[in-house]
Amino acid sequence: MDTDADQTTEPQLLIRPVGVEDRADLERIRQAAGMRVATVTTGGDPKHAAAHRAYEKAGFDVQIPSVWLCRKL
Repeated sequence: MDTDADQTTEPQLLIRPVGVEDRADLERIRQAAGMRVATVTTGGDPKHAAAHRAYEKAGFDVQIPSVWLCRKL
């Protein structure tokens, strides 16, 4: 299993967005390596809606509800 974390970057550093074609390349590499599952993570708030759509367009169609709890140290 392999995981893509939330893909964020500073806009001035972004040459081009990570797109469906990039994810397709990653899928081919993962499959060639024998991986059977790929996951992605992103925020659940409205500002991450574009990321959700991009992941769904790339074929990520199973959602697992979860909660991340944090504690300031």
